[in-house]
Amino acid sequence: MIDLLPAFLAGWVLTFVLLAIEHLLWKDAPRVVRYCLGAGTICTGCTLTGLLLDNPILAFGPWCIASAGVLTAAWTWYDDRAKATLKTAQKRGEVVGITRGLTQEAIDRGSDRSRN
Repeated sequence: MIDLLPAFLAGWVLTFVLLAIEHLLWKDAPRVVRYCLGAGTICTGCTLTGLLLDNPILAFGPWCIASAGVLTAAWTWYDDRAKATLKTAQKRGEVVGITRGLTQEAIDRGSDRSRN
């Protein structure tokens, strides 16, 4: 088991460095982008470890398994778009309500002036 340690350490270090760089470069990116970058980075670390150990299952298996995350990424993206659409609709509704209130207030003032 000890003879496997250098390969796993190399994969761990690569993953850590890439995750740190991604955090610094894309910390303000949308959640789905960060999710995909993180999953790809972890798979890359596994690939390096698998290549160093001459183990094709470890080198390519994580990519196959992580591809299931595409469904989660798509779901998250859809939820985020739905929330943004709702928020925009709410803001538009507030603007319409304010406009109606101001219009009604102006009408009321006009009718008060005409009575005098």
